[in-house]
Amino acid sequence: MSREIKSAAHGKTCPVAFCNQVMEHREGQGFGHERPEAATVDHRLPQSLGGVNEKWCLLAICNDCNRILGQILNERYFQVYGGVIDVPFRKLKKYVDFQYKISSKSFNEEEFSDLTEWFKTKKKRSSQSFLNESEVGESRSLVGSLVSEARDMVEEVIS
Repeated sequence: MSREIKSAAHGKTCPVAFCNQVMEHREGQGFGHERPEAATVDHRLPQSLGGVNEKWCLLAICNDCNRILGQILNERYFQVYGGVIDVPFRKLKKYVDFQYKISSKSFNEEEFSDLTEWFKTKKKRSSQSFLNESEVGESRSLVGSLVSEARDMVEEVIS
């Protein structure tokens, strides 16, 4: 089911509010944070809160958004309260509502102003941490010239 969901998302825009990432299905490829565009399967009700691997609970979103939603749950709730069983029910309900609605047309930013701000901040930081292909090429070229220059300086000192 996961493969079908990710495959169907290939070439589509991530449904999460504030995201315009076009998702890519990366069949059989391992990846981490370096592939923000990879289509991943998100549990609309997180597994740690009872979510299941059934179609109604699963949604394809980009890797970046999936990671951010998990970070919010971990940092805002689990770490603060010491674990899922210690988080007040009303707070968990608010997070679950936020996670469910942020990828739907019924998302109301004002209803979740604190979580929305947290999400936007993480999204902004995340998007700033990746280089595009030409920036990677420029960085490699710069590193190569710096290494070459350092090598010349070392050879000059040694001789």
